[in-house]
Amino acid sequence: MGISLKRIIAEYKEAFSLFSRNIKYFLLGNVMLGIASNMVQLLLNLYMKSLGFSGASIGQVLSYRALGSFLISLPASILVARLEPKLILIGTALLLGASYTAQSIFSSFGAIAAAVFFTGVFNSVYQVAAGPFFMRNSGEKERTHIFALNGALGMGTGVIGSLFGGIIKDIIFETTHNEPYAYAMTLLTSVCFIVAAIIPFTKISKQGAHLSEKRFLFFKKQSATAKGTPAVTESVTAHEIPVATRTIANNPSKTQAAASKITNNSTILLYVKILIPGFIVGMGAGLTIPYLNLYFKNTFSLSDSVIAVIFSMGQVITFIGMMSGPIIARRIGKERTIFFTQIISIPFILVLTYLHFIPAVIIAFLIRQGLMNMSSPINDNFALEMVPHEQQHLMNALKMLNWTGSWMVSARISGNMIDNYGFAPSFTLTAVLYAVSSGLFWLFFLKKKPAVVLST
Repeated sequence: MGISLKRIIAEYKEAFSLFSRNIKYFLLGNVMLGIASNMVQLLLNLYMKSLGFSGASIGQVLSYRALGSFLISLPASILVARLEPKLILIGTALLLGASYTAQSIFSSFGAIAAAVFFTGVFNSVYQVAAGPFFMRNSGEKERTHIFALNGALGMGTGVIGSLFGGIIKDIIFETTHNEPYAYAMTLLTSVCFIVAAIIPFTKISKQGAHLSEKRFLFFKKQSATAKGTPAVTESVTAHEIPVATRTIANNPSKTQAAASKITNNSTILLYVKILIPGFIVGMGAGLTIPYLNLYFKNTFSLSDSVIAVIFSMGQVITFIGMMSGPIIARRIGKERTIFFTQIISIPFILVLTYLHFIPAVIIAFLIRQGLMNMSSPINDNFALEMVPHEQQHLMNALKMLNWTGSWMVSARISGNMIDNYGFAPSFTLTAVLYAVSSGLFWLFFLKKKPAVVLST
């Protein structure tokens, strides 16, 4: 029996009735932030290009955002453990608004790079805070759908943000015939959505105890993994983790203590197995994803409005994929979902690279984006449920450190590569890295262990 839209809607309708007021306010604020973020994601590269920045310079600026995220990831886990989440959400929204304003009104390399750096810092703090906030304000029954809906809304807001940003920019350009000014003014309008996000965040009440509690079972997955079934929980979405006995937010010392507990060889090996494939995927993503808007503009001479429509279509496909993710992973297991969605996406990257036929390229772009964004939150959830509850903040921070560190390296490499050799080498290397990551993930988590035969 297939996965029907009616079934998905019914599941989420039932789960939504269980959402707490805090969760609903958070999701509303996150929608506003998502619109702003997607406007900037679509237009910032193009804005810098209109200012005369080279591909290498654009790559360097993007690497500063990754650097900001990289440097703050571990300190953010300590900050989240010590401060009330409401204060973190409001504070990061205000600071993101300031950094978005700065990168809109300045035109020099140094000023834009500094603003982008702080955008990475504040955005990472916000992301680290989200997972524990969901854990603390939800029960086990609805938690899977909260994480899934949050990830899907992030994609859904991309439709609004991309379309709004592309259309508004073209309207301003038609009026002023000044392209850098049109980009800057459109980017500045994104700040209005950040201001709007602060309103629901102010209505979040102080957190109480977990709505449900359950002891965590640590890494007893070997036999279940061989069968392709989830071993601990049925949750499968972005930053979702199994029910913990206590949140680290109650005990700030647990964040520091978690690091000291990662001492035995088996635990270190587990962290390596989780983080290495993710680092390799991040390297591949950093070579390609930041430059897709430039790829469509430079290779096919598409207008910003058309690029916005393409990106919006991608967000719709990803939204559908994320919403159906929990059902798919329940049927075939998280590990197989991660492996197959990633490995199947590789041919579509190669279509983007070598087949310069715009209808085929758009279809490949949409399928690749849907598959990779479907597996990403499932991968996050899989990683977090593999560690004890007192290490979940640490794992969340390490995964962010892992991802942003890989982007920091690859974004700088790809800028120079695109300037000198075009998009093909960079995109091809992305496909190779995705294949390597998929192979390692299969080796670590899907390869069946040989049976032990006892001689008599």
